Amino acid sequence: MIGDTGIDARGVDRLNRELSSLARGLKDISTPLKGTGNYLAMAIDDRFKAGGPGWAPLAPSTRARKFRAGVILVDTGYMRKTIGPARVDRDSVTIAPSAYYAKYHHRPDAKGAMIREFMLIDEQQDEPKIIDLFVRQQDREVAKAAKKIKGRG
Repeated sequence: MIGDTGIDARGVDRLNRELSSLARGLKDISTPLKGTGNYLAMAIDDRFKAGGPGWAPLAPSTRARKFRAGVILVDTGYMRKTIGPARVDRDSVTIAPSAYYAKYHHRPDAKGAMIREFMLIDEQQDEPKIIDLFVRQQDREVAKAAKKIKGRG
C-alpha cells in the first residue's frame, strides 16, 4: 500500500493481488514488507532525481524561479523530504508524503499543478523487484523447514 493521502498511486492494486497470493504461504511477511518499504522510498527518491519519468518540462517562468534546485518538483525540497520512512504493519506497508499538497501532483483537477506522479509502482521496473523480496522470503522459510526436517531424521 502506498498510503492514505488521497493519492491514487498507479500499479498498487495489481501488485497487491500478486503479493497477497505469494504471502498466503508465508509465516512472516514483515521482512519482505520492510524491504518493499525501503525499495519504494528509494524508487520515489530516484524519480525526483531523474525528473520523471514522463514529467513535462518546467515552464520558462518556473525555471527562472527555481534558482535553488532547478529540478522538477523540487523548490525547497520539503515534499521530497516528507516521504518515508515506510510504516510496516502486520500485513501492509505504507509510504506517503506528509506534505498536504503532494496529492495535487496526482490528480487531473489539481488546482493548476502539473500532473507529475511520483507515488507509483512501475510494472516493468518495480514489480519484479518487490515480488522477488517475497519469493526470497519463501525460499528462506522452505530452507528453514527443510533443515528442521533433516535434523529430525
